[in-house]
Amino acid sequence: MSQLSRLWKNRVEPLLDRMLRGGNPLLIPRGVVSLDATRHSLIESEDAVDSAVQHLLAAAPPRCPQTITGNLRYLDQLIAEGLTTAGVDRWWQEVLCSDETSSSALIASINGGRVLHRDGAIIDQNNRLVAGFSGLDFNSEVPGNPLKRKQLSSPQYVPGTLALLTGFASHNYYHWLIDIVPKFAELQAMGLPIDHYFIPQDHAFQRETVRALGIDPKKIIAAQRSSHITSDRILAVAWQGQSVTPSRVQSIQNGFSCNHATNAESPSTKIYVSRKRSRVRRIENEPALIEMLRSHDFKILTMEDLTMLDQISAFRSAEIIVAPHGAGLANLCFCRPGTKILEITTPYRVLSLFTRLANAAELEFHLHLAKPVGKRWLHGDTAVGDSNILVDIGDFERTLVRLLD
Repeated sequence: MSQLSRLWKNRVEPLLDRMLRGGNPLLIPRGVVSLDATRHSLIESEDAVDSAVQHLLAAAPPRCPQTITGNLRYLDQLIAEGLTTAGVDRWWQEVLCSDETSSSALIASINGGRVLHRDGAIIDQNNRLVAGFSGLDFNSEVPGNPLKRKQLSSPQYVPGTLALLTGFASHNYYHWLIDIVPKFAELQAMGLPIDHYFIPQDHAFQRETVRALGIDPKKIIAAQRSSHITSDRILAVAWQGQSVTPSRVQSIQNGFSCNHATNAESPSTKIYVSRKRSRVRRIENEPALIEMLRSHDFKILTMEDLTMLDQISAFRSAEIIVAPHGAGLANLCFCRPGTKILEITTPYRVLSLFTRLANAAELEFHLHLAKPVGKRWLHGDTAVGDSNILVDIGDFERTLVRLLD
């Protein structure tokens, strides 16, 4: 889809719709209702949610990276730039992956509700946002957040049962693959009849997912920024606790048939994933890094050049993967147990997302801290920021050689 087509679809069409059909300020959600399912396996809500079932998921064992290399002196730089005591504590929690929790999937049935936006804001019959199951809220800083508007156009009615495959940042490959795709398996396990699926289709990887999961195209309601849908019954899935579990990884692998054709050969490829087309977390001296990696027989890949199925095949065939921190590492869920992972990041971006994913997929995970350059931002209390990356080639090669031996 061209940039002009996206502009028309996401901006102009909703504007014309409001101008021609008018808006209804009474449809704007006025409150929030939440569902607490931490103590019961089956809950009957008073009015917002017809019923909810909790499915407990076995958590992956908490394990920190097997090695942490690079230079920790850059942490002092963060502290000097405003990292608070709470931020330092949080930073070490992320490095050591030390706050693992149990996990569960919560499936809710909402009668006569509505859904807004491609991320799935769910509104109950009493005009309240259903918290926990919705992919955005009143404070979400997303383009065209419908919860911040003064009026909405009339909703489109979709008869029967509408299942939501939506969630926070559904346009992001990591959140799509790890947070949204496993919801399909949870819905299927319930054995409930589903007439339609509300699912984003803007990106190629989303459309490839629908084909891989075998969802009937006639059942798809494309989730868009301008969407406003009402249905007799809405099914939604929410995750509680740990973000990645072995069962979620298994459901993703099953959805893409990773236990069949891709198992034909033993993993033998060495892969480096480049972020040269990304705006942040690019390797500043990547040509020198690539030259060194090629001397060790690494294959250089850019995820934007590959289809989703090609990415799956590449990760499935790898014996070792080197990559800067980024959404492309969501494909770790397709690696075979024992695959070695070496993530390159800086102290500005130490998140345990991929440590946890590696634990759930039974991979051997290693973390390398490089020098941050071109800082974008840093939040002092959460220790989360962003920058580009400068790798000490000699130091990094010594780390790599130890892993290759």
